[in-house]
Amino acid sequence: MGGMPTSLHLRSFRRVQANHRPPDAGVTAREMEEWGRRRGIARTRDLEFPAGTAVEWLFDRSAGEGRAPEEWPRHSGGARLVGHAGGIGPGNVVEVLKPIAATGPDRLDMESGGRTDDWLDLDKVEAVCRTVF
Repeated sequence: MGGMPTSLHLRSFRRVQANHRPPDAGVTAREMEEWGRRRGIARTRDLEFPAGTAVEWLFDRSAGEGRAPEEWPRHSGGARLVGHAGGIGPGNVVEVLKPIAATGPDRLDMESGGRTDDWLDLDKVEAVCRTVF
């Protein structure tokens, strides 16, 4: 991040998530375009999703450490895809979905909550899907 060109070849991916500090939608959108015109996902820590639409926004205060925030931002409404991350897993997904109150497309990002011994655990993924759907 920060304007440095990259030699990454990301053409086979539809979206690319950039975890960076501080989130800057302008820089992120430009760099995602440089990386092969892929849709960018940028992280925000704010309790209201940024208005910018150059990237898709992911609320994430945990940074992959499995810590749930004390508060979750509500979905901003409409057709815009947003995401929520931080300590989500089979045991708490229902409680997480209540305050989000999604009124449009939303994705849940689970890193540690979907793993066992640092490996993707399909039983946990299935448990989340069964609970949600």
